[in-house]
Amino acid sequence: MNDLLDKLSPDILANFENIDFEGLIKIELQDDSPLTCYLELNGKIEIKESIAEDKYPDMIIRGQSSDLSALLNGKMTFSDGFVSERVSFVGDLAKITTFKNAVQKVLKT
Repeated sequence: MNDLLDKLSPDILANFENIDFEGLIKIELQDDSPLTCYLELNGKIEIKESIAEDKYPDMIIRGQSSDLSALLNGKMTFSDGFVSERVSFVGDLAKITTFKNAVQKVLKT
């Protein structure tokens, strides 16, 4: 669990804390030391190394930690992330759209 916290904090976790979104997100960081974890967002953040076999994430976010941080900080737009294939989103399209809108709402304030 400490590897997860070291890899995700402080930038990425701080950005997720501000997002008004509920759901289970699988994060696949494709850095030199790849890392996979799950974030349960429901007014707070729960970080999990794994989930029950009968549960499925609402979406999977893949990319390098620096790119994910840039996306959540507004330094990279979702369009740039998609087109450049630096960040990818897979899963429930409605949840992905809701997540994107929630991130953009935080960036506007």
